[in-house]
Amino acid sequence: MSQKLEKAFRDALQNKEVPFDPSAWEKMSARLDQIMPVAPKATSTSSTWWIAASAVGVLTIGAVAYFSNKGVSDNLNQSEITQITQVTQEKLANPTTQNENFTEEKTASNQEPIQKESRPSLTSVQESKTTPNQTAEVKSIGKPANIEPTEKNPANNTNQNDSPTNGLNKKGFVLPKVTANCQGEELTLSNSNDEDLLIKTPAGKNIVIKANSSKKVVLNETGNYTVASKDFSSKMNFNIKPQVAIDLEIGEMNEYVDGVPTLKAFAHGGTGDFTWNVDAANLKLKGQDVQMNLFKKGKYEIELKSGGTECPASLSKTIFVEEDYNLLAMKGFRPLDNDPRVQTFMPFSLTQRKTPFRMIIIDPRNGQIVFQTTDENIGWDGVDRKTGKLVEANSNYKWKVSLDKPLPGESTTYSGDVTVVY
Repeated sequence: MSQKLEKAFRDALQNKEVPFDPSAWEKMSARLDQIMPVAPKATSTSSTWWIAASAVGVLTIGAVAYFSNKGVSDNLNQSEITQITQVTQEKLANPTTQNENFTEEKTASNQEPIQKESRPSLTSVQESKTTPNQTAEVKSIGKPANIEPTEKNPANNTNQNDSPTNGLNKKGFVLPKVTANCQGEELTLSNSNDEDLLIKTPAGKNIVIKANSSKKVVLNETGNYTVASKDFSSKMNFNIKPQVAIDLEIGEMNEYVDGVPTLKAFAHGGTGDFTWNVDAANLKLKGQDVQMNLFKKGKYEIELKSGGTECPASLSKTIFVEEDYNLLAMKGFRPLDNDPRVQTFMPFSLTQRKTPFRMIIIDPRNGQIVFQTTDENIGWDGVDRKTGKLVEANSNYKWKVSLDKPLPGESTTYSGDVTVVY
């Protein structure tokens, strides 16, 4: 078939002239528009000839494809080949006219001429690649739908404030300042708005603070709390952390260690770093197990704190001391008794404490000192140092002890009455 086709072209180009059918060129021009949709620039005479030569090649290939698709066989239509050849010769003879006709035909084949140096917008490009249903979605880029803020969809809330600070969210609505951080804290929240304020607890409980009012709230739950207007268009969150559980144990009352009243206390739970405070006794101690000396009769509040965490735990207990500490001094003694423990007067604590002191015995009738000592092993035996004789039986005398090194919270002096019995 190829030999016959070549012969047909060769015969057609050898001075054959046949009438030109314009419809044949229109068919080929339309087919070229599909293959080469953009018209080439005409820059110079040489480039124009190069374009024309390229067009001849394309026309030739197109003719083969065109007539092959139409079922060209050994009996090729000589008339159609001749017409195409003639048109090609004319366009080669007048390239300028050919280029102008090509541009005009290209412009006529499209609804809009191609704009030089223009760039389509993103939306236009996307619309050209979508179906009619998809086009509506593309056009909405940059204009999001109006989504109303709701409690279930907090991400849609504008002006969201997640920090526990003052803030204005929706116009004119004032959120209160929250300074609490730990479980069990109590705070007073003020609502200065003309509408109700809502507090939502981690368990979902709603606490309402009426417009232009205040309310005390105890933060017994741990987790995230929300403070908001009732429609949740203005809100903030704050977190309450768990309090560490601790307990304190108080030992036996009226216990004495080395002649000193001693109360033992024990801390349980917590994370360590325990501190103890007894305001009434001006005591501050550290440690899990402590001993405290309470010298005066009365009520004491013992406070325990456990640090080491962001929320220090604290606990307090109240105890009552029934009597004053007075060096465990006896009320009387028997100088002539056979029991050496009662033959002299010496406060028992001084025999145990090993602390420097000075004790004097005073005659209340004249204020004179009848005895004095700084040795815990030498007590008063009832003899007046001035006369060298025993004092009268069943007489009462005053005693007074001064301590050189008293313990924390302890007085420097003690005093009392003693009766000489024999």
